[in-house]
Amino acid sequence: ARLSTTLKQSKATIIKAYDIVKSERNRIFRQWDACEREALIFMRDAPLGKVGRYEIRSAKSTAIELDVAFAAYLEKRRTYRKVTDIEKSLEALEKENRHLITVANKGLAQAAANTAKEVVALSKTVEGMN
Repeated sequence: ARLSTTLKQSKATIIKAYDIVKSERNRIFRQWDACEREALIFMRDAPLGKVGRYEIRSAKSTAIELDVAFAAYLEKRRTYRKVTDIEKSLEALEKENRHLITVANKGLAQAAANTAKEVVALSKTVEGMN
């Protein structure tokens, strides 16, 4: 029971801290996303001469390069958007903990029963010797 209480307290602490981390993570993701979109827009618009405020010193991107860059952006975005559901992970941990406690208790009960049987058998043997 004490272990279970400690686990619940730890879970609450982790969830509280994770909410702070998740908020910061979302802010950083939005900044990354805005920067990536700006780069893609530049790649798209530079060959068309629509980027007047920048001096273009590199070769202009082709449609194929833009397509490859956009596909890479989408893949990174999908990867970065995946967030581990910490609550589900902690619930799974609690469930496994309960299972282990149940298995351990059954094992202890079985061991106690086996010991009791051994004691009875030993006492019968000792009685037979008298």
